[in-house]
Amino acid sequence: MRRAISAVLFAALATAAAPASAHGQFPITRSVFFQPGANANYLLGTTFGLMVTHDDGANFYIVCEQTVGYGGVYEPAYEFAADGTIYATTPTGLTVSHDGGCSFEVATASLTAGDPNRFAGENIGAIELGPDQALWAATATATTINKIYVSRDGGQTFTASGLEAPNIDWNGIAAAPGDATRLYVSGQQRTEVLPDDAGIVPPTVHLRRTDTSGASWVDLPITDFDLAISPNVVVLGVSPTSADTVFAASIGAAGSGDRLYRSTDAGAHWTAVLDTVFALRSLVFRTDGSIVVATPATDGKNALFTSADGGATFTPVSGVDPKQLEAACLGERADGTMFGCGTNWDPDYAALARAPGLGPWTKVFRFVDLRGPVSCPAGTVQHDVCELEQWPMLKQFFGITDPLVDGAPAMPDAGTAPGGDTGCCSASGDAGGAIAVAALVGVGLWLARRRKKRCCQ
Repeated sequence: MRRAISAVLFAALATAAAPASAHGQFPITRSVFFQPGANANYLLGTTFGLMVTHDDGANFYIVCEQTVGYGGVYEPAYEFAADGTIYATTPTGLTVSHDGGCSFEVATASLTAGDPNRFAGENIGAIELGPDQALWAATATATTINKIYVSRDGGQTFTASGLEAPNIDWNGIAAAPGDATRLYVSGQQRTEVLPDDAGIVPPTVHLRRTDTSGASWVDLPITDFDLAISPNVVVLGVSPTSADTVFAASIGAAGSGDRLYRSTDAGAHWTAVLDTVFALRSLVFRTDGSIVVATPATDGKNALFTSADGGATFTPVSGVDPKQLEAACLGERADGTMFGCGTNWDPDYAALARAPGLGPWTKVFRFVDLRGPVSCPAGTVQHDVCELEQWPMLKQFFGITDPLVDGAPAMPDAGTAPGGDTGCCSASGDAGGAIAVAALVGVGLWLARRRKKRCCQ
């Protein structure tokens, strides 16, 4: 009965919030990024904004979607540079922040239309921060010629680095940690209808390599890959000890999961090394020489896989308690500490967890612990929209008692998800969940009247 009631509430919210362009994504953590040389500073990418901490997780602050420059169901990829610059992909350009998230500028927007180095307004398919802190960006726009671009001045200027393609969406970049001149790029070629009824070219995938920092590119074979019905191969990472050892995933090639491939000859040949049950979310080269793969498993058996032989074979990590971590992302900090994304609610009750190795995992942060928005000057989107308009709604949605405003301690680490395990807005079956849903319905109704976009679906 409680499930039925929550479904009715969800329907009411969806109807009420429809004019507000609600995207309905369940609020979870998707990615973690560390600032090189500053272990206490890291970013969390979530489905409803960007979280920032500068004190090793003791306090997290939010940068809202509108500040970064996106909305809807889109989920940006981020990079966090050594000088504190934050890069974010969006469907309408690469956005760059030099002030800790207060403002984001669209890269190359100041260049005139037709400039070969201008890609403002284009969908960004991938970004990668190289070992020399050069930022590489790939475009994936259906209506233009896609390219690879690079910035060597902190995102101030960019230069086109080839791979011009009118029908390929570049979707992955992997830089070699030990060789700044070596990069691998992946792309997905769209179905092409030939003129004059000459037929259809089916979709396929492409892999490229540069040994010259983008001055020239080598076409890599794809014949070793098993492909899904909708083919998609994405390069994931390069070994820190050998620029010739690279990993790529064939998305959906293992049924419900992905198939991981390794090449030890710079992409000339590929060998399948792991099939995952769930989507492959992270590939981490650890400081101890091992490699770890993470998937958002719900069974406690297929969350983490590790390799001690350079990726030739992988074995499941036993004893990963789903009550400690459902690994929607994984990352290792320079000091060897591992961080993983949780569900925030049942079963792990952590939006971010950490471990000295691969377990046991302990909570770093939950959304109820948010301290507030990143504080920025009046006139910025972060201040005028995120802080003044959206923060009160976020507080109500997550049940946050804001110590910065209310002068009260943070809410105890207890309670259930506003959406339980069935969606953002359905209750999990107890009174706390029902109250949270009711509060969210109120927020949706208020937003519908205001005709503003919700930031916390």
